[in-house]
Amino acid sequence: MAAVLAGLKACVTVVTLFAQPAIARPLTPADTLAPRDLGEIAVAPDGHAIAFTVTTNNAQANSVTTRLMLLQTSGEPRQIAEGASRMDQRR
Repeated sequence: MAAVLAGLKACVTVVTLFAQPAIARPLTPADTLAPRDLGEIAVAPDGHAIAFTVTTNNAQANSVTTRLMLLQTSGEPRQIAEGASRMDQRR
């Protein structure tokens, strides 16, 4: 049970760290590409670490970058891998 609670606490931390600030203006087309997308989340069986993906769009370069992140319950998230692809090559 403690491992599950630790995993849930870490998930809340991940979502809080990557939340986008509120925008006090009308939504623009550029705003739809600006947010980071928190993707898949996997909790370690012992509940002491979470792996997750964060995807960002770059409209100028017409590309998407996905980062694989690792968050241990006792620390800050750190990037462990990164990959980029062009938007027109995605399926």
